[in-house]
Amino acid sequence: MEKQQVREKIEEKNYQLLIDVAVRAGELLLKSGSETHRIEDTVCYILQMAKLSTVEVLVIATGFVVTLSDPTISPLTITKRIHQRAGNLSMIHEVNRISRSYCSGQMTLQEAWLALEECEQRVDYAPWVVWVASLCTSTFFALLLGGNVIEILCAFLCGVTLMGIRLLFRKIRTNRFCQDLIASLGISFVAYCLNFLFQQRGEMELIIASSIMPLLPGMIFTTAVRDILHGDYLSGCSRMLEAVVIALGVAVGVGAGIGLFRLLFR
Repeated sequence: MEKQQVREKIEEKNYQLLIDVAVRAGELLLKSGSETHRIEDTVCYILQMAKLSTVEVLVIATGFVVTLSDPTISPLTITKRIHQRAGNLSMIHEVNRISRSYCSGQMTLQEAWLALEECEQRVDYAPWVVWVASLCTSTFFALLLGGNVIEILCAFLCGVTLMGIRLLFRKIRTNRFCQDLIASLGISFVAYCLNFLFQQRGEMELIIASSIMPLLPGMIFTTAVRDILHGDYLSGCSRMLEAVVIALGVAVGVGAGIGLFRLLFR
């Protein structure tokens, strides 16, 4: 019993580790596409376990600032900049579980740190699973939209094109706008070539619309709306702008692919 009390006292005084755990949790949530208010609440709950007078958290779409202060200690402030973000609901759930376990006393501070490190290094799905899922998205959207056999086959092959372009961009570091623009250009160009090969027996709008579904920023747009409705206008508007830019890149790429086909074959 005495050892447990001593360990708890040492853990309560380890403010640097506490703020590191909070920052790591916030970083993983922001990278995974979580809402701003969820990140602020999670980081605040963790820091409030120190029972200090001042806990401040400011989160925007590209980073956050955390401050832990009290008259008895020197203020601790950490600024974290996030460069890459993606939608990962599994990661959001896992970080929330870890933070709740720590705040409820089911997990020590050191255990929370190790659990977050494990969470960051975990790979939820192998690359080939993601590729197959993207192929299924393109193919089954064509089926959902009422496509015939030719249109479903074209959508599948366009999905293969998308995966090939994504595989290429894994080796070339560039921004998402350029990636989506080139990918949508390749999709529309291949779609028109396949339809030409099958003697114009497919509806181009259906094929292209089905094939670009994996590129559309649906989660980003939804998160932006949730942020705005929650009053986080800066993060919400920046996410909304990001969704618009991605959609614009896809639209420009589709138009460029159609123009390239007509230039070469007509």
